[in-house]
Amino acid sequence: MTCDKFPRICRQKAGSPGPDCKRKCVNVMKDRFNCGMRGYKCKYSEICCKGQFI
Repeated sequence: MTCDKFPRICRQKAGSPGPDCKRKCVNVMKDRFNCGMRGYKCKYSEICCKGQFI
């Protein structure tokens, strides 16, 4: 199952990596292209840890 066909799977609390962003699930706690929220990209030297830039 993918978010483009079943967008609700991204919003489930259990077992979902995170909210859907451009039709795929993103983990806003560690995704460097969606850090802390959808669409917020880390700078080149930064990494995303627990939703915060490091």
